[in-house]
Amino acid sequence: MSPAFLSGPDHLEDHRQRGLFDGSPSDRTVLRRTVANVLSGRSFASATMLSRDIVERQQSVAILDRAIDGLPAALRRRASDDQDALRLVARRADAFKTLV
Repeated sequence: MSPAFLSGPDHLEDHRQRGLFDGSPSDRTVLRRTVANVLSGRSFASATMLSRDIVERQQSVAILDRAIDGLPAALRRRASDDQDALRLVARRADAFKTLV
């Protein structure tokens, strides 16, 4: 028999493992999903989305800080109240992020 590199692709031997299951159980993909698997995947995705929301809120607070500096005094008080509300939301989101 000639070496594999000298023969054509039609003559290559198949050395795959044959049987009901290929490989060890840890190599196989588990088709059945459990509740814990589904929830853990969602919690990771929701934590990623939450961290993105936190960054966006922090950026909006920074933009408001810069915008408030240019406002007249009467408008500045009202805008600072809105800014305090946004900061509270950002702090709560940060606290939730540390819990997750």
